[in-house]
Amino acid sequence: MSNPSTFGERIKRLRLEHNLTQTELGILVGVTKQTLSNIENGKTKFTSQEILERFAFALCCTHDYLLGLSDEPTKLSNGLIQPISFEPQRKEKAALSSLIIKDSELVNLFIRCNNELNSKQIKLLKKIIEALLSEKDNSNE
Repeated sequence: MSNPSTFGERIKRLRLEHNLTQTELGILVGVTKQTLSNIENGKTKFTSQEILERFAFALCCTHDYLLGLSDEPTKLSNGLIQPISFEPQRKEKAALSSLIIKDSELVNLFIRCNNELNSKQIKLLKKIIEALLSEKDNSNE
């Protein structure tokens, strides 16, 4: 498979490899879904070093790779391998950020539960939520 050549193509390839939606990656990087779509399609150029660094961190690659100076995501243009920071819960954090925007009341309830319930009550709450989700799944069949 040939290596993507443009910044946008490389962003899209890595985003898909990491199973991130445009919305999720946008939240991690601090851009809107539309802006990310425009970047991936080559319609928008970015000029911010900070945004480049955020993309590199979120996608676990080097700046050189995103800029087309290296053909391997973890290698610098001089051929050296750069250790890449990896945030294992980045997808969950993006989903939580999205939930905060959509339904802050639900998020506040979860925070209250975490602050006010004991571990036994939290386990019970998890079982209730799992049962509700299971019931929803069964009703869709």
